[in-house]
Amino acid sequence: MIRDIKDTVNDYAKSKGIKLEPKAMDYFTMSAYNGGMGNAKIMMDELKKSGVNQNEFIDKGMTSRKGVHKNITPRLEKMGWIDKMMYGPVAPANKMEFSLFKSIQ
Repeated sequence: MIRDIKDTVNDYAKSKGIKLEPKAMDYFTMSAYNGGMGNAKIMMDELKKSGVNQNEFIDKGMTSRKGVHKNITPRLEKMGWIDKMMYGPVAPANKMEFSLFKSIQ
């Protein structure tokens, strides 16, 4: 199920000319899972229209879908904490970046 959602998110992003970075891929995949693909599409459209980088859009919650953002932000933060626990403040150059969805790729 998550793999299908991730593929759908990626396909939509590509159709809009958006190359999602890993954090953004997780963000929009979780958005689609929790808030529905319709909300995730709106959020990706807002990202494209905003002209800001993906991390800024996510970190500042620059979406009109505040409820979806509010629900998934804690999950993204937990993913970051796990990464820091595994690798410390400075990760080795050859580390595999932690992602909730890497194991199902």
